[in-house]
Amino acid sequence: MDEVVWWIGVVSVVCGVVWPGLRFVYYHFVYSDGERVVDRCRSRVVVATTTASPTTTTTTLTNGGEERESDREAAEEAWALVTGASYGLGAAYARALAKRHLNVVLVARSVDKLDSLAAELRATYQVKTKVIGLDVCTLSSEPQLYERHVIEQLGNIPVTILVNNVGGLSSVTEPTYFLEESWEQEETTRLLNWAPTQRLTKLLLPSMLARKQGAVINVSSLASVLAVHFPAYIAYKAAVNAFTVALHDEYRGQGVTFQCVLAGAVATSALPGIKADLIVVSPDRLANDSLRLLGGPVLIAPYWVHHLSMLVGSLVPRAIMMAIVRTSTVRLLAQSAPFRTNTNNKTK
Repeated sequence: MDEVVWWIGVVSVVCGVVWPGLRFVYYHFVYSDGERVVDRCRSRVVVATTTASPTTTTTTLTNGGEERESDREAAEEAWALVTGASYGLGAAYARALAKRHLNVVLVARSVDKLDSLAAELRATYQVKTKVIGLDVCTLSSEPQLYERHVIEQLGNIPVTILVNNVGGLSSVTEPTYFLEESWEQEETTRLLNWAPTQRLTKLLLPSMLARKQGAVINVSSLASVLAVHFPAYIAYKAAVNAFTVALHDEYRGQGVTFQCVLAGAVATSALPGIKADLIVVSPDRLANDSLRLLGGPVLIAPYWVHHLSMLVGSLVPRAIMMAIVRTSTVRLLAQSAPFRTNTNNKTK
């Protein structure tokens, strides 16, 4: 009996500590296949002509998968679409993808900011850009209107990488409890954090599968795993986690890569006055780490400190971890409060 208990202990340590630790070291300090995934999304020029109605999408392939000689020419018909691209992590993804020679469709409600970013990308990286002004809080409540608007704006652009980055809290002035949130706040949270991800994936995934070429990156939150404060927000982010894992399992081996990014504290204008440090990651660092890890774990915290906090959180009593997370959350919000001018900032 003692030997059985001993072996159970060994297996528990290996499964709970050693194996996760080895995976952590490998993916954050050795793995780099994500660049190959991005290369595959732009190296084969398979132009998809997409015709769609608000409820159906039909894809026809042209060009037969012919390869071109240079990366620049090969990327001519390779496009990435980034939502929530007007600032912060969305803008960082747009720059990271343009740097890798993909044309970029920028989607957000602030067209002026998108136009400025588009000009920067064209001048710096010599890529094509397209701006789509879209307020998801308005259009997501009308599915047919939302789909029709996106389809009309995209036309026949072949999107090979989709970054579902849009999301946020209806208010980030202070931690809130469930009963403190109004129905309007909860509906806004749903429209920001679930509806756009679901609908854009539904619209664009068929053409990726038809080409056997593409990647879908869904930006979630570390809070969805730690589950502390903002209950409606973390619930919809947890739905994004499960959604991404399910898509990975359903379409495994069909040429499309799925990744769900567990973003922790990010130094964006949603947390004004907060600068990147060991705990708070810069948007550029997070976006580049995310792309580097494509093809790795489906559910991943790309920044190593955030991933390490998840591992530590799984080993210590939950009450202790929650106390640490609550304290950190309150501290960050308190530090940014003097700089905050808009209590409806959108955050990850």
